[in-house]
Amino acid sequence: MRGACRVLYVGKGRDHAERLAQQRPELTVTVATSGADCLARELAGFDCLVIRDELPEMTGVDLLEQVQRRTPDIPVILVAESGDEAVASAAITAGVTDYLSEPDQYATLAARVLHYGAQSRDGSTARTPGGDTDDGLKSAAMDSAPAGIVITDPSLADNPIVYANERFTDLTGYEQAAVEGRNCRFLQGPATEEEPVAELREALRTETPVTVELRNYRADGTEFWNEVRVRPLRNADGEVTHYVGFQQDITDRKRRERALREERALTRAIFDALPDAFVVFDTDGNCLRWSESIAAVTGYSESEIAEMGPTDLIADSDVDQVEAALDAVLSGGSERTLELDIETKDGHRLPYEVAVARISEGDGTVLGAVVTGRDISERQARTAELKAKNTRLEKFARVISHDIRNPLQVADGQLTLAQSKCESPHLDRAQEALGRMETLIDELLTLAREGKVVTEREPVAVDELVQRCWSNVETGDARLDCTTETVVQADPGRLQEVFENLFRNAAEHGSASPPSQARQDSVEHGSTSNRTQSDDAIEHGAPRERDSAAPDQRSAESGGGDSESGGDPLTIAVGATETGLYVADDGQGIPAGDRTQIFESGYSTADGGTGYGLNIVREIVEAHGWTIDASESATGGARFDIDLGP
Repeated sequence: MRGACRVLYVGKGRDHAERLAQQRPELTVTVATSGADCLARELAGFDCLVIRDELPEMTGVDLLEQVQRRTPDIPVILVAESGDEAVASAAITAGVTDYLSEPDQYATLAARVLHYGAQSRDGSTARTPGGDTDDGLKSAAMDSAPAGIVITDPSLADNPIVYANERFTDLTGYEQAAVEGRNCRFLQGPATEEEPVAELREALRTETPVTVELRNYRADGTEFWNEVRVRPLRNADGEVTHYVGFQQDITDRKRRERALREERALTRAIFDALPDAFVVFDTDGNCLRWSESIAAVTGYSESEIAEMGPTDLIADSDVDQVEAALDAVLSGGSERTLELDIETKDGHRLPYEVAVARISEGDGTVLGAVVTGRDISERQARTAELKAKNTRLEKFARVISHDIRNPLQVADGQLTLAQSKCESPHLDRAQEALGRMETLIDELLTLAREGKVVTEREPVAVDELVQRCWSNVETGDARLDCTTETVVQADPGRLQEVFENLFRNAAEHGSASPPSQARQDSVEHGSTSNRTQSDDAIEHGAPRERDSAAPDQRSAESGGGDSESGGDPLTIAVGATETGLYVADDGQGIPAGDRTQIFESGYSTADGGTGYGLNIVREIVEAHGWTIDASESATGGARFDIDLGP
């Protein structure tokens, strides 16, 4: 069994030293927690020195060089944390006895410590009195190093290269004979930047280590990025005798860095181009990133924004709801959307819609939150304008319902009395005129009401609604073909009026038979709904009494879509499209020249038509945020397409 081996272990973690000591009973391990602690000890009392590369105040190679000058005979093993090629090369050049690139190889480390410790006690360590390892061993080690290595001699003119390993010649493409005796600047070229070259010259002048990144050129003229690390080599008196340089091709790394910079710049440009402002916070509320629009909107500088927390731009009255939203989102809740005011640097308040969302890694680890916001000043102004419009429409409806209809009812009553006492075609024409005026009032009242924007919606099964509408409309012999089970978000009462009016339009004008006077009096290709009429009856407290025509005559004229001329019954189809719904018939259709005008208020193709019916349909559709268009059906009839939007 070998004798006890005294080891000085230099590193921050005592647990590593303890695990080393546990490998072999011959090992006696003492711990120095820093380079200064190591240099303060009497190193001659140890058989071997183990240095970890990452130390608090210096690198392991720096400590190795100082140990070599003080105690050149002690074997030194350098243990690197990362296995960096440049570290390995620097350690070999500095005269390290051995090198391990994987710090957890405790059994291997223990065996090597015992080996070199025994040589140290026997006086057989392969070192010269000057502290350098055997020249043949050093040369072999440097030639096998994964980085390009050159040694220069500053005592000679122009500090020429006196040694270059094989990796350097492979890296640069130059032969050994073309390298030695030349200054390293021969690798520079037109694209080599002056700043890192000047930094390198200054380090040589002050005899200090330096690391720079240079754009160099190979023997064939191709460019490559070269990470150059230069360290001075000193003799026992501390004088610089040589410089060692480590060369590593980092072209791929620089290419990746450039691609990453370009990607980040593109991402930033995209974010800044978005109409919404955004701010990213970490879990501690520190501002990490923000869009340029934040500064433009608030008047704060970039440096001021960088110091802000999540609520610093929020008006005092809204701070509590923002803090609650952030807490909920960071705790695992879903995205929160708020309406609040932000406050600019000059104290002006702006209404914003703000969304708060969590940012997480793939494993669910919460990184922070992103807050996006958009100015809703225009939206609020539009909302206020719509409210004012609705108020005016309500006032208009009241005027029509009461101030205009009341004198008409008086006239209607007086006309009825006159007709009971005498018969005259003049009275009949007067009755028709009153009836037409009531029709106009009905339609104007519906138009005023249905122009309101829909604010409350509910799911509506279209097939069920269509069946109810069909039962409410006089369609004669016409046939319904509903093929959709679509469910839409709508005001069911107002959507019902759309279908009822479109059904009347088809029944009254879709038949091939000549239109009756009753059809001409109906709403422009349709009439107002039953709901409007019943509402008016309630308003006036009595059923309506306006038609003086005989019941039999009214019944005969009310039929539409029948086979008066012996034709086939009309078919009205309701179905779904990719973007909405359609109502189509196989009747006469709408002339192509009229299709863009039929929705205009007052436009009619029928004698005596009011021109408000389809305008009412369009108003209801647009109040939902939808659109409607007229075209020709597949069978040559009329078709109406309602686009429900996204």
